[in-house]
Amino acid sequence: MDAQTAARIATQPPPGPKGGEDDGGKTRGRNVAIRLAADMRDVECMIELGRVAHRESRFADLEYAPDKLMQSALGAMTEEGRKRMCLLMAEYRGDLLGMIVATVGSHWFSSELGASAMVYYVHPDHRGSMAAIKLLHGFRRWAQNRRVRRININVTSGVGMARTDKLMRRLGFEFTGGNYVLEMGSLR
Repeated sequence: MDAQTAARIATQPPPGPKGGEDDGGKTRGRNVAIRLAADMRDVECMIELGRVAHRESRFADLEYAPDKLMQSALGAMTEEGRKRMCLLMAEYRGDLLGMIVATVGSHWFSSELGASAMVYYVHPDHRGSMAAIKLLHGFRRWAQNRRVRRININVTSGVGMARTDKLMRRLGFEFTGGNYVLEMGSLR
């Protein structure tokens, strides 16, 4: 990826006033586009936003492997992959603000389908904008199209936990448990 593309990964707030489009550095809902990743350029942008997410998260001490992500994305971009994996983007004027990477599959105990978000991330400069909400609505539509019975959003990053909980509950999600981690140290 070239430096210009990497720089477009929502590192700056949207432009200032222009016909009422500015709302204090946050993008208004009508201006945020939600769409599925369409090509490798989209995937490259998502991988770079993933790098920002990784650096901010409790996983920052673990290796970030863009080549592994690229291989996974290539699988998701196939016709078969699109049936079971979602690469959803929130954009404003061509800049990537946030993303959801999700899968759909049957539960281990049932043939009914569930959808799980592996990544749900909005760039820090755009938190509080409509990007987060519109991404969840887009994910819901994607899941409905696959006849999913439940959507699961697992928040394990350690970033903005209280704020995320408030948003999820406001949008009708129910808190159902927690994640427990035991650091094992270096096994090398």
